[in-house]
Amino acid sequence: MVEHAVRRSPIASISQGIIGWSTLVLTLLFVLLYGGNSPAYWTLFGVVVIALFVLQCGLTMLRGGHWTNARLFWPALLYLGVLAWGMLQTLPSLPDAWAHPFWALVPGAEATVSATPVSGGHGVLRLACYAMIFWIAIQASMNAKRAQRFLVAFALWSTALALFGLYAAISGNNFILGEQANSNVSASFVNRNSYATYAAMGLATNLGLYLHLVRSNVPPSGSRGSALRGFLERFFSVAWIFLFGAVICLSALLLTASRAGVASGLVAAIVLFVMLRRDSGSSKIVWLLAAILLGAFLTVLSENVLTRLLGQTSDLRFVIYPVILEHLRDRFWLGHGFGAFHDTFRPFVPLEAASGEWDFAHSTYLENLWEMGIPAALAFYAALAWVAAVIFRGAVKRRRNRVFPVVALACLVAGALHSLVDFSLQMPATAAMFAFILGVGWAHAWQRGSATDDMAKERGPAAARETSSSKPT
Repeated sequence: MVEHAVRRSPIASISQGIIGWSTLVLTLLFVLLYGGNSPAYWTLFGVVVIALFVLQCGLTMLRGGHWTNARLFWPALLYLGVLAWGMLQTLPSLPDAWAHPFWALVPGAEATVSATPVSGGHGVLRLACYAMIFWIAIQASMNAKRAQRFLVAFALWSTALALFGLYAAISGNNFILGEQANSNVSASFVNRNSYATYAAMGLATNLGLYLHLVRSNVPPSGSRGSALRGFLERFFSVAWIFLFGAVICLSALLLTASRAGVASGLVAAIVLFVMLRRDSGSSKIVWLLAAILLGAFLTVLSENVLTRLLGQTSDLRFVIYPVILEHLRDRFWLGHGFGAFHDTFRPFVPLEAASGEWDFAHSTYLENLWEMGIPAALAFYAALAWVAAVIFRGAVKRRRNRVFPVVALACLVAGALHSLVDFSLQMPATAAMFAFILGVGWAHAWQRGSATDDMAKERGPAAARETSSSKPT
């Protein structure tokens, strides 16, 4: 009874809202700091996230955990194992045979598994913070209304950022990047490819909210005139904002001239359309309008991307990838250490690719294998795949609040595909927002046991029956 009273306490609900909104606002503003691409920025960000996580843990203990939290046990265990290995890589008190060969060049130094233990500590901090953001987002998003407001906030923010990126590219005045800006749209990111994933997530979120709103309360039957009238009322009341946002984010995405970014964003949009197709009701005009607008903008704005595709004779990334795969066996079990790719791969850069500085592998998956070692990397992928599978199942099977797992799935597809050939999700601001959206999706990926159902059960059997028989929203 005490736990139920705390759970239903207005103070507890307000506190949860404050923690959730604080985390989201912090994550959104973080993107303005060059995408968080600086040790000073992400360290400060991490300290604040840790403080919010401590508050969240205290509040969760007081309110009592939701049953869906228990479903996180195995992926959380795998993820914590990866973090523990990342910390072990930075410690000197391990067997000498595990030490990285680089330490043989530094007589008297305390050898570690990692070639760059300082970078390893930063890498563990970032991964830990993403998990904390994911956890906070789950707790704060159990309330469906709050979860929808979270997505609305990100959709509006991504639209505003895309508008800024378009203005900066057209006018040549990017007051955030200054001299680091280029002619392509990159908003507050130094790298246009990194911004492409952020724009793709904005596109997916805006499209998801638009399709969710225009089909809300669609009558199961009725005349075409009433269906059209209902659509127009919903469209001009609020839905147009998100269609406008989708168009702006798509425009910014295309004008990044990121081939992989554009492709992954469009695949994410297709996934979202397919998943929400069954919810479209009788509003076929929704799909017609969306198809016309998307087709028009693809035709008009894709010239830059097509020019790069047609003009590209070779890509040095595909020279680098075989070399990475060949030398994975050198540190198959132990890895080179989190954040050590830049320093440890330099001796292996082939001559034809030596004109560039390979700070990243331009494939997050290969870079993780290189740095973590094969076992830890596979555990890391397994944890993420577990979360992805749950969100996918929710996107397929849920009836109520499907928009949350569907949007999360679309963003996951965009990030996962682009990471095959680039490092967008290694940008802290993008990864942090990615983790938050996945948390929102996980919170509503289950067929039963939502926060509304729990509250109904507390009020009694009649209320529970009323909730279970309510129409899908």
